[in-house]
Amino acid sequence: MNSLRGDVEVTLGGVAYTMRPTFEALLEIERLTGIGLIPLARRFYSQEFGVADIRNVIVPAIKAGGGKVPDNIGKLIIDAGPVNLGGVVAQFLVGALSGGEEKKADAPAEPPT
Repeated sequence: MNSLRGDVEVTLGGVAYTMRPTFEALLEIERLTGIGLIPLARRFYSQEFGVADIRNVIVPAIKAGGGKVPDNIGKLIIDAGPVNLGGVVAQFLVGALSGGEEKKADAPAEPPT
């Protein structure tokens, strides 16, 4: 998992999965949800999301992270608690929109390559 790339870990059924915000995954998320990433992130931050929204973000993101999506993903989402997963999904969306984890202000600048 690489937080600088925007990867976020989600645990479902005791198994940790990497969610990765690749271009293809983000396109698929927008297609499945029918809205852009910014309104979708707002939906999660205002806690006005549904289980379909969670599934429609988690599935493409896990695939992009190289994981195999479990056949019982719906049950795992319910067992984990949709409200609990909402925070993880919101974190993933913000990372996707900002290009990953931001550098700390006091971190030394890296030389250009």
